[in-house]
Amino acid sequence: MLKRNSAHFLFLALFVFGLFGVVTEAVAKSVHLYPVKSRFFSRKPMVKPDVFLEVSRAENYVGYYFMTGTGQALKDLPSGCRFQLDYMRPGKAKMRTKSFPIGAVDSKRVYLGLTGRDWRNPRQKPVYWRLRLIDPQGTVLADQQNIKIKTVTTELYEHADAFKHISEYFTGKENTFYRTVIRSNAEERTGFYLILKLNQPLARLPKGSQLVLHYITSASADTKEHVFALPEDGGSEVYLGLTGQDWEKGAKLISWEAVLKNSMGQELLRETSFLFNQVDH
Repeated sequence: MLKRNSAHFLFLALFVFGLFGVVTEAVAKSVHLYPVKSRFFSRKPMVKPDVFLEVSRAENYVGYYFMTGTGQALKDLPSGCRFQLDYMRPGKAKMRTKSFPIGAVDSKRVYLGLTGRDWRNPRQKPVYWRLRLIDPQGTVLADQQNIKIKTVTTELYEHADAFKHISEYFTGKENTFYRTVIRSNAEERTGFYLILKLNQPLARLPKGSQLVLHYITSASADTKEHVFALPEDGGSEVYLGLTGQDWEKGAKLISWEAVLKNSMGQELLRETSFLFNQVDH
């Protein structure tokens, strides 16, 4: 009898925990953030009573605001959820973070303000921001940011002439046109290229940004790394070339991870191939 009751209890416990996991997963999938808009307010925003408005400095409403909406009422989210805003101001190297706790409010529209000494210049806009909705366990339920990688493709260039245009025969200088080409070995053009298309030009990224590329090739199971310094005047289409001794002839790219960092090494953006997440590094 005792064994039977123990088995029933174990089954019930597994069912409850399983149900909790399903509910949590369902909540995570149903929550999303609408496209974020932002602007400076020189006074308290005039919003309707059903709008959730929170500021970084209490009783101070002058500042820079991020406006969005959620797919469901905030009161229906798990208790203890919060908005986390990471941002960088123009001319500043350090990324800052502000947390906005969410109460049991019947609202789907959100205004989050960086006020007081957190944002004083009405003419400035953040060069980087990322807004996340996070539950008490630290799980990200929804995520929006201003810097995005739209597409990623790869290309093997076995001949240096693939990058040569007619103008180079007259000027002696490489003409990349609209492309920003960065190579691990500046003197070598042949090799493997990871081609990223961003939603904005490199010129708008925080100054001193760099892209760290981790990759695995068919020549070795070891994860290799190369750091590319990003030019401040580059465009939105970026060719990252593993050239010279960084690419073994005949090798194939198995998996990769691209991490965008600011000048202080803080992560701004991460993009990975499917296989990279399946391998222990």
